[in-house]
Amino acid sequence: MVDRARGDLGYTAAFMLLASVVTVFYMPVAVPILVKGLEASVWTIAKPLVMFLLVPLAIGLAIQGRKAALAAKLHPAVKKLTGVDTLLMLALCIVVYGKEFLELVGSDAIGAQIAFFAAATTLPYLLSFGLARPQRVVLSLGMATRNLGAAFAPLFAIPGIDQRAIVMVAFGVLMQACFSFAAASYYGRGAPARTASDNPT
Repeated sequence: MVDRARGDLGYTAAFMLLASVVTVFYMPVAVPILVKGLEASVWTIAKPLVMFLLVPLAIGLAIQGRKAALAAKLHPAVKKLTGVDTLLMLALCIVVYGKEFLELVGSDAIGAQIAFFAAATTLPYLLSFGLARPQRVVLSLGMATRNLGAAFAPLFAIPGIDQRAIVMVAFGVLMQACFSFAAASYYGRGAPARTASDNPT
């Protein structure tokens, strides 16, 4: 999405690293506070985050640091694979949770998610004073794009979790896709074309 919006890709990498590390340390503390009556150890929540966030990130950074040429060759294939995986994830969410999504109609759940993603998309851009447009785009799209794998992992790891929590996270997949695509398209409209020097080495 940042590429579509012609944002700063190098800044994106730094943002992803910071967000991933903070998520791993923050969620085990925040989830028990937000979910009343939850009985799960810190490691139960942190383990899937470490395995699905930090380990893959560390592997990617190691390849980039030691074999930059290999990373450059792998990038197009990984980008396509990620796009296909995203579309499959969206389709699976609709297939698996479609009935539950329809049951959300008429509730406050849809309005709450619209308000959340609208604020998460617009406020970081408007409040990031002193940053250039390409960096503001990264903050906007980064804050509006939740890592659903990180959100799902603790829920599936905790026995007896309320299924409504899983449905809301799954619905968030569709909401963030819509908001991210709309924001990226808006930011990219009329933005200066990317040059070779804009790409991270």
